[in-house]
Formats: sequence, structure tokens, C-alpha cells
Amino acid sequence: MSIHVALNHVTHYRYDRAVDVGPQVVRLRPAPHSRTRVLSYALKVSPAQHFINWQQDPQGNYLARLVFPEKATELRIEVDLVAEIAVFNPFDFFLEPHAQQIPFAYTDEEQHELAPYLETLALTPRFQAYLDGIDRTPIPSIDFLVRLNQQLSQDIRYLLRMEPGVQTPEHTLLTGAGSCRDSAWLLVQLMRRLGIAARFVSGYLIQLVADEQALDGPSGTDVDFTDLHAWCEVYLPGAGWIGLDATSGLFAGEGHIPLACSPEPSSAAPISGRVEPCEVTFSHRMSVQRIWQTPRVTWPLSEEQWADMLALGQRVDADLRAEDVRLCIGSEPTFVAMDGADAATWEARSDAPASGFKATSMPGVFKVDVPPSTSWAQSVQGVDELYEQARQGRLEAQRFMIDGRQTGTGAGNPLLLGGTTAADSPFLRRPDLLRSLIGYWHDHPALSYLFSGTAWPTPRVDETRGDALYELEIALAQLPVPGVPCPTGLIDRVLRHLLVDMTGNPAGAQFCIARLDGDGPGERAGLLRLQGLEMPPHGRMNLALQLLLRSLVARFWRKPYAPARLTRWGTQLHDRFMLPYYIERDFAEVIDDLNAHGYAVDAGWFAAQRAFRFPTMGDCVVEGIAVELRHALEPGPGRGSASGAPQSPDASLERLQVRVNGLLADRYRLAVNGQPLPLTATGRAGEFVAGVRYRAWQADHGDDVAGQAHVPLTFDIVDTWTQRSLGGCQYHAVHPGGRSYDSPPVNANEAESRRLARFFRIGHSPGRLVLPALKVDDDLPMTLDMRRVPQGGV
Repeated sequence: MSIHVALNHVTHYRYDRAVDVGPQVVRLRPAPHSRTRVLSYALKVSPAQHFINWQQDPQGNYLARLVFPEKATELRIEVDLVAEIAVFNPFDFFLEPHAQQIPFAYTDEEQHELAPYLETLALTPRFQAYLDGIDRTPIPSIDFLVRLNQQLSQDIRYLLRMEPGVQTPEHTLLTGAGSCRDSAWLLVQLMRRLGIAARFVSGYLIQLVADEQALDGPSGTDVDFTDLHAWCEVYLPGAGWIGLDATSGLFAGEGHIPLACSPEPSSAAPISGRVEPCEVTFSHRMSVQRIWQTPRVTWPLSEEQWADMLALGQRVDADLRAEDVRLCIGSEPTFVAMDGADAATWEARSDAPASGFKATSMPGVFKVDVPPSTSWAQSVQGVDELYEQARQGRLEAQRFMIDGRQTGTGAGNPLLLGGTTAADSPFLRRPDLLRSLIGYWHDHPALSYLFSGTAWPTPRVDETRGDALYELEIALAQLPVPGVPCPTGLIDRVLRHLLVDMTGNPAGAQFCIARLDGDGPGERAGLLRLQGLEMPPHGRMNLALQLLLRSLVARFWRKPYAPARLTRWGTQLHDRFMLPYYIERDFAEVIDDLNAHGYAVDAGWFAAQRAFRFPTMGDCVVEGIAVELRHALEPGPGRGSASGAPQSPDASLERLQVRVNGLLADRYRLAVNGQPLPLTATGRAGEFVAGVRYRAWQADHGDDVAGQAHVPLTFDIVDTWTQRSLGGCQYHAVHPGGRSYDSPPVNANEAESRRLARFFRIGHSPGRLVLPALKVDDDLPMTLDMRRVPQGGV
């Protein structure tokens, strides 16, 4: 969900003549402690004839000292940087026992080191009165800081003030107004009087338009913007320096990029120096631009992509009408209640779907029976309205796990394909269409694993019984070819016993034909129920899936898919196709096939779906070698072995994909916890992937060895010539600081912050590192299963 933004800041002084410009100190480089990752930085100064020396002041801030040997008619300073805006939790810290409540006292050592940040101004009447009005009743430190910060933001009206310098706290309180620097300095002085070390911070503030409007309260800025800003940082033992923005009343977040932190505002000025007396024309310009952003569930498509989707949908509809396909698509989406929402009230609304939101057997889960749509336009209108009504009713289309991973609602999103009547059903009029869908879905595992959650027990045919494919090929061969009538009940007789779940139940199959061609009352409805599809968290992701199905139906109606033999994937299903790289590559073949048949489907329309299923855990670059970790799949309930016996999943097992670029395989190895990874070349020079299957927490198996956890996972890029790790990264399955969450994240931002907090771009194995011989498993050659590593080898 990260967004890369380019910030450009120009400060321009024009003089009425050539003048002597004394040494200038520029404090416009992000401070070392900035939690927002700065990917690139440039400082350009005019006139070009100057000397520059980079320094660090006593507080560790970066300073550029500029010396101009000749007279100049202007001084122009331009900053250009690229920052990665990735969510972090500003409250993700622990406090030392003596600092748990305010008021608290620093230790003698802390008092000595923090002395400059505890110096106070002389008391003045209005400041004294405001200070006396602060409730000193002992409460948790965080609660106190939140309360005071918010109170100050309400009491001091923000004022855009162009005059130089900082107001005194007395003046700010008397007028009840001030700029960000005035409020920051007032908060600094209040904190110091309360015995809390505080410093003044000058920095950049970046604010981006939210993907979705808030239901309660302000949604934030209407446009992406940036500006110079000021805030306060307080020192909390155990947490370090914590930013408080008195202008907004919020803690400093990923949009706050500190430039200079100092005991006094004068030492944090962006530019300071001497110039010969003259007339000066001053100009100041700042801008911020998104240059890259990952598709995400709250922003799955750009407007250009959405327009292309709408156009293709109309094109597919035209072909379906021209071919007299008579396709209808219905669905049964599910939503989950957030914040105690009661969806039952939506049944009475006149503008709600005809069947309303109905509670399922699962607590807090609500289902909607969406009537079949006969056209793409009808689907678009219905889905857009449905998701918006759900949002207004505080219903969500996704859940968050404790560790921050996103998942579906837990009850799936079956799609029903057919016609308005059984006689119109394209599957009864052309049974080869069903044969094409089943065969194509089987030969492209990406269609199963990209859109279905492993927690939803709907297995593929080859995940049920050992001879399923052999029998399925015989059964599909009995379906008539185009132009030959299909006897009533034939589809049901030849396929129902094969399209089943692990227990032999047809109702739990991936392709459920219970209402397609049965002989019982109400069974011959001509409907194919495509199950196991995870609930798309955004309406446009839902529509992308529906358009994919419409395109496939149109393609198969014209040219059926009839391979001589279904692919025997074997153990590759739970090895190769548990990794996002191979799912993406397989899905790319589907996209290429549709394009070759005249349907310009764009793989980018499904980028948010890939990010939803396979979130990035972290990445690092060492000596030009890039390593990326992504969540991979782990077989869940109903996804057992091909023997037909259901497996009881081990919830402590997880899997991730490691992807490396720029690796010289003859010299370097990639290892995890001291074990070489079975890297598989992708076909691109220097690019390899592998899977790591590990136990995320201690499992109670009655055997300490079998149940031991394998985390944290330490990844090393090992130089076999020097037998040392060049560097690497660490991934923790739980919070590395020991934080134990009691409830799931409240939104996608908190979920992302929990995931990112578990990854470090540092932490390689120190000292000499000699790797054991690589052992590749014959059944799962792309996966390193940490349970098979000998005891003492990790």
C-alpha cells in the first residue's frame, strides 16, 4: 500500500543588485531519525559558483554550509526528494515502568542528558493561567499527551503567518491564534513546565487525498499537498522522541518528515545566514506529486483503467448478444459488521437490494442475494450501489487478522451463471461451454488460487480423489458437441459425483451443478454455481472478476476449450502454485489468451487482487541484490492431498515467497536461518524465487522439536568466496517488541502498520557463515520446509 511521492521545494531570493552573500546554513535535508523512508534526495543551489560542506549539528541534524566566493544577484535553493509514504503506527512503542503515568520523573542520567530540552522561559500571566488549568491527576502518559495535544489544537486557531520568527507563548495565548511554529513552541514550553523534555521540530508535512471519504468527521485534504511545518517532540523513556502536532491535535505520522530538531526554534530555521543590505524579492514554491503507488483494496483501479473496463464490458456484451448467448450473472456477496453495525435495518430501505442484508449463521456476517444481471451495465450499477449501501451501513467486505493480514469476509462470494430461465441457460443449450470452463479452470490454477481463499473449503477437482482427473476426462467426453441436443439430466448424471468436495458433497464443489440439470423438483434451473471465490473487498474488484468470466464465456462460445488431456499438476499445486510469482505468470497466460481472442483484458485490473491475496512483507537491497518477501499460500481446510482424505490444517504453519533480483548464482547464495534456499530461475537474468514454509508460533504437538517455532526468519545474501553475509533482512511472525494485540486492526491503515512493523531491513547473520549443502525435496522442489531442517541447523 506504499505510495512514492516526489516533493519539490524552491526558495528564491532575488536581489536588486550584485551583493555579498555570506555563509548560509541550510537545514532542508530529512533528519536521520525520520521514520518516513526517503528514497532519493537532491539539493541544487544557484549561483553555481559556491562551496558546500555537509555537517551534523550537536542534535544530529544535517546541515549544508554554503560559501559563495563571488557577489550574486540571487540565491536559489531547490530541494527535490522522493519519499515512500507507508503507514506506521505512531503509538507503537513501550514505556519504561517509571514513565507509565504522568507526572513522572526522569532518572538522574536522563535529566543530565536532556537538560537543554527542559529549559523554560520565564512565567507570564496568561501562560501561567493556562498551565494551571491543565489537569495533573495521574493518568497513563499516552492518554495525557493525546488530551493535551488535542486541547491545544482546539484552543489555538491556526493562522497563516508570513512574518519571520516565532511568537512568544504568552502572545499566542493572548491572541488565541498562531502559525504551526507558534503552536509548536507553545507546546514545547508547556511540556517542559510539566517536567517532560521537549524539542522544536521543523519539517515537511505531506498530506494525500484519502482513497475513501470518511463516514464520520472530516476526510482530510481535497488535494495532495505539502508545506513546511513545525511540531513538537517529547522524550518518553522507553519510546524515545515522539512527535506531537499541536496544529492538528494528532501524533506525527508518515506524512511528517523532520528536517531539524532543536531545543530552540532559531536553531531549526530552514535557512539562516548573512547577506549585504539590499532590496529583496522573495518567492517560495512547494509541490508534491504521486509518482508511483501500489494498487490496493481502497484504490484498485485508476480512472483510465476503469474507463477501459467499462468499454470492454460493453464490447463483450455486444458479442454475447450477437451470438445469442443469453448469459446472466448473479451473486451472493457477504459483508461483515463493523463497530457493532446492525444490517437488519437495511432490509426495510426502499433503495436497498430486493432481498436486503440477511444475517448468516456466522456471527456478524451478512449475505445479500443479488438478482441476476442480464448485462454488463446492470452489473456495474448493481455492484456500485450494493457496496456503497454496505459502506453507509458500516458493513465491510473484508476482515483483518490479528497480525494485520487482510482476508475475505469468511463466507465467500459465489457467482451464479445461467439464463433468465432454464431454457435460456447457455450451459444447457451448449454443454460444451461447461466443459470449457471446467477444463480451462483446471489447467490454469491461478483462477482457483488468485480469487479463492484457502480458508473457504472448496477444493479443485484434483484436490479430492486420486483418480478424479481420469474419471473427469471420461465424463466430459460424454457431453455433446455444439449443435447436438443435450438430453435432460445428462450433465447431472455424468458430473455430479465428480464435482464434489473432500467429503463427497456436491454442494461444496468448486463448480456446483446442483441447480443446473437435476431431475428433482426445482433442480433444473440451468444455473452453474461457481464457489470458493473470496469476497472482493472493493466493488470494482468484484466487477473485474465478473468481466473476466463474461469474457471467458464469450471466448468459449466462439471457440470451445477442448484439450486432449487435462494437466496432471500433482504436487506442483502445493509447491509452485502456492507462490504468487507462478500464480501471476499463469494468470498472465489467461490474459494473453483473452487478448488473442479479441478481448483486451488488462492484467493491471487485477493488481489490487494480487496485493490483497499476496501482501508484501518487506524488501531490501544489498550490493545491488534486491530481496522481496511476500505472503504465499498455505493449504487450508479442504485443500488436502490428492488422496481424497481431508487434512486437518496446522494453523501455526505459514508460507512466504522470496524473490531475488540481481543475484550472481555462481558466487552468491540466499539463505534463511543458515539454510540455503532452493532458488528457481524465472528466466530473467539474475532473478530467482523460492518458498519458505515455517512454523510461525509454538505448536502443541506433544513433541517440543516438532512443534518449535522457526521465527524470526533471518535472510542472508551470502558471499561464498568470503563466507560472509553481505547483508540481509529479518521477518518476525509476531510483533518483535512483544506487543500482544487483543483485537484485529480497525482499518486497512492499522493492518498495514502491523505488517510493516514485523520487518527489518537489517539483521543479517554476523561472522563467518558456511552454508550446508542444498537439499531439494523431490515432491516440493521450490519450497524449503523449515520443519525438515535438522535440530540445531537453524
